[in-house]
Amino acid sequence: MKHQIVFAGFLALAACGETANTTPEPTPAPEPTIETSAPEAEPEMANTVTSGTVVIDLVPTLEAFTVPEGLDVTVSEDGHVAISGTDETKASNGMTSGAYLTIGEAQEAIASGNTVLIEITGKAETGDAASVDVAYSTAEVGNSGWSTLSFGSEVSTQSFTYDVPEMVEGRRDFLGFSPADGIVHVANVRIAVQ
Repeated sequence: MKHQIVFAGFLALAACGETANTTPEPTPAPEPTIETSAPEAEPEMANTVTSGTVVIDLVPTLEAFTVPEGLDVTVSEDGHVAISGTDETKASNGMTSGAYLTIGEAQEAIASGNTVLIEITGKAETGDAASVDVAYSTAEVGNSGWSTLSFGSEVSTQSFTYDVPEMVEGRRDFLGFSPADGIVHVANVRIAVQ
């Protein structure tokens, strides 16, 4: 059976293995909606669990990114997030020196000790090619180092994998972005925990 959890926020996560609580308790205003039957057609950006894979969709918006001095994140005419500027230090450890998206505490715990597949969907702003460096950082027990992802004039998805070490205390994980060559428009960010 496929479970689907839909969040109305910037970060979405699907999880399975929930058990029903048999003791009635007052419930706060619900954030997620849980559907226990498989929908006929999954909505765009659906978060699902199949064959033990948890998919986390990070919706790239201006509000979702933390942007250091020297970099700029804007919304392009096509509605994608454009990352530009110069990252002088190029640090991928701790809180990355690039613009970054914060991964939630629950998602950090799920990724801990597992292999993650990071998929970035985007395209070059102008010309035939542009590239962006992307790093997964635990801010505690290691990071993937920068992976250079190249994009052409058409929207495509590029990816890399990282074996996330077991967390000790959990200091939040981050996905850092640093311009490498040209400007990349980021349409979607997905992390599949395997």
